[in-house]
Amino acid sequence: MSHGVLEDDAIDYKTIASQRIESFLHDLNQDCSKHPSVAFVSTTPGDIRRDPRTKSAIHRLSARIAALEEAESLIHQTRLVAEEELALLRARVAPISACPNEIIAKILVSTYSSALAEPVDPTKTLLSISQVSRLWRIVAIGLTQMWARIHLEWNPKQRTLWLKRSGTRLLDVHLTFDSPLPEIWEPSKLGDIFGEEDLLLHSSRWRSLSLRDSGHPIAELFLNRLVRSIDLKSLESLSLLSSTYGPHNIIANFGEHPESGSALRHLILRDTARRMILTSGPASLEVAIDSSASSYHVFATRRPQSGLQFPSELIFVAWYWGMITGGDSFVT
Repeated sequence: MSHGVLEDDAIDYKTIASQRIESFLHDLNQDCSKHPSVAFVSTTPGDIRRDPRTKSAIHRLSARIAALEEAESLIHQTRLVAEEELALLRARVAPISACPNEIIAKILVSTYSSALAEPVDPTKTLLSISQVSRLWRIVAIGLTQMWARIHLEWNPKQRTLWLKRSGTRLLDVHLTFDSPLPEIWEPSKLGDIFGEEDLLLHSSRWRSLSLRDSGHPIAELFLNRLVRSIDLKSLESLSLLSSTYGPHNIIANFGEHPESGSALRHLILRDTARRMILTSGPASLEVAIDSSASSYHVFATRRPQSGLQFPSELIFVAWYWGMITGGDSFVT
């Protein structure tokens, strides 16, 4: 594209085209005045359309319009590039970019921790933080503690990315089931739930596990089967929430095997089975039974547990058996 086309960009080419057509007609009439025999005929639209000079003028105008369209496209692309460069330059000179990485890291961790006071999906929070600027993204990706909360409902690609960015950090794992489950009792299908392709391989890094299942027997599956088959040596906290199983027993074999649950310190139970047997319980136990329940709930330990206390007067303790009524809760 010639330099002249760019210079002509500010000109009203519609007006120019009109002027050129008028000039052409004027010249044609002047020519016809020299030939009276064709003066009348040469001014009709049909004769003008067939005149070779008309075709030449149309060709020149079409070429100019094409050149203008090309110029418009190039100018638009150039503007986009300039706007992107301007945005990057403004980001570099922004006051926040002058902060040391350590200060930015503290801001990010504080924001992340405040937003995730509840066990919610951290995806949106992390995406928002990492999109503030390129520097913030670099700092955020380097903070392994911000990627250590993983939800099993995520697709495998996201779980793998979070595992990679969490480095060697201990993990906080959350699982929520709101839909009916398939037949999953066979050990070969445990990976369908707990991510055999990625997360199960890192079970030794699980620091806490929270299961919320809306009435499905995930807790029983975990305590009775999965806990015996994977390495949970770093698991410190286990939360079982909204699990309704009626009178069924749950046998928790923590401590039965050296590699399973040896680090468990805190167990949280919410609306769990009416009878639970802890073969080797944690040092801290928190229980909350559905307030609408009218029957007794029985919890037992098969062996003495140091530090286990039942401060409520409504709880009976005999030979390491504790009984609590509906609506009571205690922490030991």
